[in-house]
Amino acid sequence: MGKMTKPSAVFCLIVLFNFLIYSFVIISGVDREYFNVDGAYFTSMPFDFDYSYETGVVVVFLSLMMCGFGAYLMSGTSAVEHKNSNVNFNFNVKHILNEKSSRYDTQATLILLTLILFSLVHFLMIEKSVLWYNLDYQIIKTPEDIGNSGIFFRMYHFLFRIVGIFAAVTMVYYFSTGKFLNFAASFVLFSYSFFLLYVGESRWINIYIFVLFFSRYIFFRRKPSFLEIIFWLVIFVFLFVKVIVGRNFGVYGVAVQGEIISEVASLNWIAVLFGMMINFGDGFLNLANTSVHDFLYSLEYKVGSFSPFPSVIDGFSEIQEEEHRISLFVPFNALSEAYSFGAPYFLLLLFIIFLFLYSSDRVYNLVGLYGRLILVVILFWNVFLMFGYPIRNVMRVFEYVTLINFIIIIRKS
Repeated sequence: MGKMTKPSAVFCLIVLFNFLIYSFVIISGVDREYFNVDGAYFTSMPFDFDYSYETGVVVVFLSLMMCGFGAYLMSGTSAVEHKNSNVNFNFNVKHILNEKSSRYDTQATLILLTLILFSLVHFLMIEKSVLWYNLDYQIIKTPEDIGNSGIFFRMYHFLFRIVGIFAAVTMVYYFSTGKFLNFAASFVLFSYSFFLLYVGESRWINIYIFVLFFSRYIFFRRKPSFLEIIFWLVIFVFLFVKVIVGRNFGVYGVAVQGEIISEVASLNWIAVLFGMMINFGDGFLNLANTSVHDFLYSLEYKVGSFSPFPSVIDGFSEIQEEEHRISLFVPFNALSEAYSFGAPYFLLLLFIIFLFLYSSDRVYNLVGLYGRLILVVILFWNVFLMFGYPIRNVMRVFEYVTLINFIIIIRKS
C-alpha cells in the first residue's frame, strides 16, 4: 500500500468522483429517470435544482480538495518511523495470534457459541410470517415490526449487523489457520446475519463482501490475482443491484427472493453501471438541492450535530425532528447541512475533516499493513456516509478517530 492509498489521497479521489458525476449531470442535462431503468431505481434524488447554483458547489468541492491536498502535503513520510513501527506492529499481531493462540482460541469459542445462542433466541422471537412475506423492505430492520419490543430483542436486532462483520473476519482467520470448530461457529453467525440483511434488502451485505475480501487479503498474506478481484467485484455489483431492485419490488421477504433474482438477471447492465455510479456519487447533487430549499435550523440542532456525545448525554434525539429531507428517502447530507448552517459551521466541518485526514495520514506513516487497511476502511465508510447522511451520522466517527490518531502519534513520538 503506497502513497495513493494514504487516507488524504483516497479522500481526494472520492471527492473528485462525486464532482465528476455532478458535472456529468449538469453538462448532459439528464434527469434522474436516466439512471432508473427497468424498475431499478438507483436514485431518489431530485434533479430539479437551480443550475445557477454551480458556484456554491464548486466552492465546496475546491474546499474539500484543499483539505485533502493540505493534509497530504503536511503529513509527510518517515521511512525510519515506518520501518520500526511496522516491525513492532507485526510482532504484536504475531504474538497475539500465534504465541497465545490456544488460550485465545478457547475464549473465542465461548464467545462465538454465546453469540450463536443469542442469534438462536433472536430468530425464535422473530415473526416468521413477516420474514417470509411483507409489504415494506424496512420492516425487517425495525424490531417492533418483525419481532417484539423487548430490550434483548431490540439490542440484538441492532447488534447482529456488527456481529456479522466480526464473524466475517473470524471466519476467514480460522479457515486460514485450519481451526475448523471456530470457523464453523463463525460461519453460522455470519450466515445468519447475512441472511437477514439479504432478505431485508440491506446495503450492509456489500459491507460484508468488502470485509470478506480484505480479511482474505490480510490473513492469507497473498495479494489477490486479477481474476480473484474480478470475482469479488462481480459478487459486490450483483448484490448491490439486487438490493436496489429488491427495494423497489413492491413485495418483500423470503418468498419473493427468486423473483427478485430473475428481475436482476433481465436488466440492461450497461444502464445498471450508470445507475450504480449515480448511487455512489451523488454527494454534490445532494448539495445542489439546497438551492431550492430555505430551511431554518435552531442553534441547538446546529451545535448538537457536531457534538461528540451520544444522545443520552447531549439530548440530540429530542430535536432530531428538525432534520430536513430532500425527499422521503433522501436526507440532506453533511455538506448540505453545514453549508445551510452558515459559514462558521461549514468552516468547522472543513477543520474537523482536515484534522481527521492529517492525523490519519500521520498514523498511516507509522503503522504496518493491518493498521493501514483499518484506516482506509474507516475512511471509505465515513466519507460514504458524509455524502449521503446528515452531519450527526458522521461527525462522531471523525472526532473519535482523530482523537485516537493523535494519541497514537503522541505515544510514537
